[in-house]
Amino acid sequence: MTEMAESGSGSPDTKSKVLPPCPPAKEYNNERELQHDILIFFGSLPWLKIWRNNTGMAYGYSQVKCLVGFIRKGNLKGALDFFKIMQPIHYSTIGASDIIGVLQFGGKFIAIECKGPKGDQSDMQKYWKLMMEDQNGIHIVAWQVSDVYNAIRSFVPREFFPC
Repeated sequence: MTEMAESGSGSPDTKSKVLPPCPPAKEYNNERELQHDILIFFGSLPWLKIWRNNTGMAYGYSQVKCLVGFIRKGNLKGALDFFKIMQPIHYSTIGASDIIGVLQFGGKFIAIECKGPKGDQSDMQKYWKLMMEDQNGIHIVAWQVSDVYNAIRSFVPREFFPC
């Protein structure tokens, strides 16, 4: 039986609401590892709902099929010319953060841009950050879990921190 069911209340026990101590710094090989650790560390908190925001682009099946046709026929110039006019399909918003969600306190939208060891924000990511802050959202650029931990502290009541 879950703790919520045992207590008879409609909300999790107080202990599960408290933010655990910040994990020590870690050397990340890529931003995917950091995304994983952020989602695991913060994902169980009942007052913070976050999820991975996949972004990117792809080409439609018919465009790829046509491009492959040029290549199979040995028409590399035709393939290159066709590739130049192919229209990509973008999913999500260009520059959108890697992790997004909602912080219960104040109902604030939260966006977390994860960066690998040598990562910098692109111009579109900088624009996204300005837009989030202009709309009173929380935007965090993170190279470590502690970057997120320290950034959200000012938005969370003290009783939710261990010390």
